[in-house]
Amino acid sequence: PSAVIARVLGIPGDRTDDFARWSDELLSGQGATDAATQPVGELHPEFGGYLREQIAIRIAAEEPPDDLITRLLYTEIEGERLSERAVLTQSMFLIIAGNETTRNLIGNLIYRLADGPNLYQEIRADRELIAPLIEESLRIDSPVQLLARTCTADVEIDGVQIEEGDRVLHSIASANRDESLYPDADRFRLDRPRPREHVAFGAGPHICPGAYLARMEAQVAIETLCDRVTALALAPGSSLACGNTTGARASKARSGTQASSGSTARKRKTRSTSARSAPRLRRPASMIRSSTVIPSASARSWSARIMWTSSSCK
Repeated sequence: PSAVIARVLGIPGDRTDDFARWSDELLSGQGATDAATQPVGELHPEFGGYLREQIAIRIAAEEPPDDLITRLLYTEIEGERLSERAVLTQSMFLIIAGNETTRNLIGNLIYRLADGPNLYQEIRADRELIAPLIEESLRIDSPVQLLARTCTADVEIDGVQIEEGDRVLHSIASANRDESLYPDADRFRLDRPRPREHVAFGAGPHICPGAYLARMEAQVAIETLCDRVTALALAPGSSLACGNTTGARASKARSGTQASSGSTARKRKTRSTSARSAPRLRRPASMIRSSTVIPSASARSWSARIMWTSSSCK
């Protein structure tokens, strides 16, 4: 993901490792008390300084390269252009979003496939299932779990008064498991009739601009995995309760209703949607023959290890 977003922005490919490191370092400092008030370009001086150099190069060039940073600098909408500071902010956001979230999406996908070896063989046999696999992963294992918004007018929701200027946290993870919209909401299924009807990428005017790029990267990653790896399973003790998995050819989904989650919100200056209960632990997946162990790059820092066998792994 770092290499892809660097190419889109027009950044030299030798800095992609730095992008990954800078993104992680910046995100790890999100909880700092001054992070909410500082301009994003000042939160990581090395990161911001490098991008300022790239912006300056394009401003000074007689014929700047035709890349995204240049377009952000020179595109006019109703006679107005973005300021250099706005271009810096948008470039940093794109690098962070294009790296961290897509990396987590791919890690989540591989975890799901390793946790259900039958699912992986089904995907290898029918590559058309990769698209619904990606959408179901986005729904049930959303790479972004929470979003923050500022209320622009007084409003009451479910008996809770939210005032203008209040910061509100809402849970994408909870919305994507809404039992009123998704039958067997906690079950990983490839047979959902409208697989893209989730909010992993947001919605409306604020929908993620990199949604199609993320889907394409995930598609290529899983196709390559299927070409090179014959079998996947989790190492002993690595399985977490992430919901049962149902493939496209699986039997009918379990019947019955599930208890709805949620609690009465209490009025605070910063409010949050109720979190879903922690998933239930399940037994580790069975082992497969292998001589290679690789770490999983998962959204929740899963310590899971994936064991694979392959006749053409490179």
